[in-house]
Parts: sequence; C-alpha cells; structure tokens
Amino acid sequence: SDAKHREELSHAHGKLEALHGRLGHLEVKGATLDELKYHCEKQGTALEDLKSSHANLSSDKSALDLHHATLKERVDYLESMMGDSADHHRKALEEHKANHAKVSNELRAREASHATLADRMCYIEQQMGDSFEKHAK
Repeated sequence: SDAKHREELSHAHGKLEALHGRLGHLEVKGATLDELKYHCEKQGTALEDLKSSHANLSSDKSALDLHHATLKERVDYLESMMGDSADHHRKALEEHKANHAKVSNELRAREASHATLADRMCYIEQQMGDSFEKHAK
C-alpha cells in the first residue's frame, strides 16, 4: 500500500512537471487565454491528485500506527515475560535445592542408624549364643 501511494505520488509529480513544461512552452509561443485556462485546470487536477494521494498515504500510516505496538512496548513486554519466567524458574530451583537437601539429610540419618548386614548377623549370633566359629570347628 505504501509503495502504491509512493508510485501514485511520483506519477502525480511527473504530471505536474510536464504541465509546467507545457505552460512554459505556451508562454513562449504566446498562447491564447483559453489555452492557458485549460492547462491551469489540468494542473489543478494534478495538484488535487497529489493532495489526495498524500491524504491516503497519511491515513494509511495512521491506521498502521494504531494496529502496531511500538518497538519500546514490544521490548518491554518481552523483558517482563522473560523476567517473570526467570523469577519463576529461580523460585522452583530454590525449592528443588531445599527438598534435595532435606532428602539427603534424611538419607544420611537413616544410613547412620542402620547397621550393616554383617553387624546384624553378629548381633543375632551373639543373642543366640551361636557363632560361625562354633560351627566351623
């Protein structure tokens, strides 16, 4: 749409220059008043075309401006989304670290309170008064 209006604007400027050239040519030849009036009306039409093209281009630009966010608004939105996401992930990571530390501490506490299988067998043998050495003899 923008390119189309530029083309129309350029075309209107070309017509206006052509009319100026013809008007200069007519002045040199001593053109009649009717000829000058005719060419002035044509020039007025070209000028109106130029004004119309400019108005259309201006209104199209205004419409586009209304529908598009500015670059600053878009960057601010992305920064807020990235910041919110980073905060969310940071909190989740802290929670995971805290849970991992809790589970690790509980595991160490259980490991400390549990005897090895060999220790448990020795305890049972002592309680029963039976040992591997007695059976080996």
